[in-house]
Amino acid sequence: MPDDFYPAMLALFGAGVEPPANWPASWDAALATLPPGPPPFLRADFVREAAEFSAISEELKTELLRAALVVKDDPLLSRVAWFLHRIYLGAPRPGAAEIWHWPFNARPLPRRAALLPALVVLAGTTGLREMHRARGIPDDVTRATLTDLEVWIRTFYRQHGYWGLQNLAWLSWHLRGELVRLGRLQFKYLPFPGPRVFRHKLTRKISLEPTDGEPVLAPGDLVIDIHIPEGGPMDFDACGAALRQAVEFLPKHLPTPAPPVAFYCCSWFLDPQYAQILPANSNIVRFLREFYLYPVPSDDREAFRRVFGEVPRDLATAPRDTALRRAMLDFKLAGGQLRYCAGFKLLAGWRWG
Repeated sequence: MPDDFYPAMLALFGAGVEPPANWPASWDAALATLPPGPPPFLRADFVREAAEFSAISEELKTELLRAALVVKDDPLLSRVAWFLHRIYLGAPRPGAAEIWHWPFNARPLPRRAALLPALVVLAGTTGLREMHRARGIPDDVTRATLTDLEVWIRTFYRQHGYWGLQNLAWLSWHLRGELVRLGRLQFKYLPFPGPRVFRHKLTRKISLEPTDGEPVLAPGDLVIDIHIPEGGPMDFDACGAALRQAVEFLPKHLPTPAPPVAFYCCSWFLDPQYAQILPANSNIVRFLREFYLYPVPSDDREAFRRVFGEVPRDLATAPRDTALRRAMLDFKLAGGQLRYCAGFKLLAGWRWG
């Protein structure tokens, strides 16, 4: 049975927490390997070097060093850090779908422990760097990929008012070496989750209807999944350059049994209604017009969270300091409903622009 520290760990998440059924046994197994001193990844020299490699800002590096000292000196938190390190980075590595249901990912930790998950992610950068070097991936790509850590720490700050990290599920893709950032965009492989796609035999037009068409994309086919990281403008030419780099880079450094068939993206960016409320030459409109779009079940919460930091409680008083914010608010106040869309771009003969 777990020791007295185990219920103390669960108490950090608040009342009603339901941990995975295997956690008590995992806790015992993790603590059986606990080193005699504090976990090595909590040392100041390790945190400093890992944060600098990951392009963490000086402000946040200071917070991480302070957090490491707090966790290292607290008997409960140091055990929790070691436990999370073992279940998150140990073998076999859990997938994002499993991590999504962990309390670490689903609930914010209290202020004194909130950066503990970020320290564990920093611990995982050592293995990622070794993996990338073995695959011939340059350090600048590894560093660019790891900049997402600060993005999600700052997202936590906007949502909760103090420094912390929740999104361990998303960052697990990075640490497993399955996602890379190339220029403005992030890429990983994915089985196509969309419908069957056909090309008309005569007109060569793309359709979701099989009439007089040959299949060119089907559910389960390998696609290059595009993600748009926060930070900086969505420059249209920079996005095109990133896709061209991905087509050359991924087969060389992230080989797969079968070649990918298409690019794929699912995002609030792809709502075709932006073409009605934004100028035709805006980056968002130009980006979404590069893809064949289809609807997915969604609402507008993610769009407002991304653009405003959170869903505004009062649309009438929400900030209007950018053209995108003004357009979204006017559309919503007029009764419109923004949404997610998904889109694909076949790789055979693909062009940008």
